[in-house]
Amino acid sequence: VGILKVGPKRLFVAKPSGGMEEMEPCCVLDFYVHESSQRGGWGSLLFDTFLRREDRHPARLAYDRPSPKLLAFMAKHHNLRAFAKQNNNFVVFDGYWSEEVRNFGVARAR
Repeated sequence: VGILKVGPKRLFVAKPSGGMEEMEPCCVLDFYVHESSQRGGWGSLLFDTFLRREDRHPARLAYDRPSPKLLAFMAKHHNLRAFAKQNNNFVVFDGYWSEEVRNFGVARAR
């Protein structure tokens, strides 16, 4: 039906407030749902299962060369729209830097 490939990558990222930051986030390297299975909820099921099992927030991921379809998927299902263009072709949504998202999962870890 589809694949979701994720892994850490060391990146230099331009922050929305200015400046660069070196980081090693979990990255979505490939996300594909076969055309015959698209628009049937399989992509959401696959992605949400990953988020839940790995205790991740979609804004705290970096996305490698996201397609227009992936950007539309993130906007529709996770309300992620705003991002700064990066020289390395990764997308890091502006929500990555918010305090609420930064603390995601911290209360459960205690």
